[in-house]
Amino acid sequence: VGIDITIYARFGQDLEPTTCTRDNFKLFKGNLEIGGSVSYDAVEKKIRFQPGARLESETMYRVVLSKDIRATTGVSMVSNYEWSFRTAKVIGRYGGKTEREGIELIFPPHSLKEEQAITIKKLLPAEIPAITDANIKSIDLAYRIGPEDYELMKSVTMKINYSYGNLAGIDESKLAIYYYDGSKWERIGGTIDKENGTIIASIKETGIYAVLEDKNEYSGEIDKLIVECQPRVFKPSEWDRTAISFELPKPVRY
Repeated sequence: VGIDITIYARFGQDLEPTTCTRDNFKLFKGNLEIGGSVSYDAVEKKIRFQPGARLESETMYRVVLSKDIRATTGVSMVSNYEWSFRTAKVIGRYGGKTEREGIELIFPPHSLKEEQAITIKKLLPAEIPAITDANIKSIDLAYRIGPEDYELMKSVTMKINYSYGNLAGIDESKLAIYYYDGSKWERIGGTIDKENGTIIASIKETGIYAVLEDKNEYSGEIDKLIVECQPRVFKPSEWDRTAISFELPKPVRY
């Protein structure tokens, strides 16, 4: 999750406002309690916790709801309720990388307008937008990259380990990365590394991406080629490699 967030818990019954207090809604980093304020929204039946300061990047936090929270009927929880979450990595203007659950994003210098928390959420199969092309098949591997609809100033390298997906009956050579534009899937493509089970491509915006099997046949001449080197054509010491990507005006057979 992001580092500038409001944490909330929604209940199925109206709550007694006097029990929706800081003593009954706590946030911890390890054993350290994090300060903040608590409020109750009677319309939505939500208790909200607003941290007193920005949360730390790439850090595990734990939320504890006390069993002393009561409904207006007098009913309360049998025991305390807890859950944990991890905050996103903050990437600065000079670039960096973040990885989680089978995906890695490499940001070259000046690909972001300002320091930004980059969130990564692996989607459940039911959360993946529908595919309408009969020749394209989901392998149940998709991610939501946030903040959504954030335009990148430079292309970012995305590497996905497709072994995290459902590969039963799948032709690995037909895998490609796709971007969901809100109404349809658009092919990005990618370079497949069968030995390591990965596929690499360049992206220009945040949003929903998936690895899909594409059995369509593509042909045609290429009259335009845009080449980019990430982060630079000469490899800086802190990077494992320089990724050279290119953009075509349309998919082609490979």
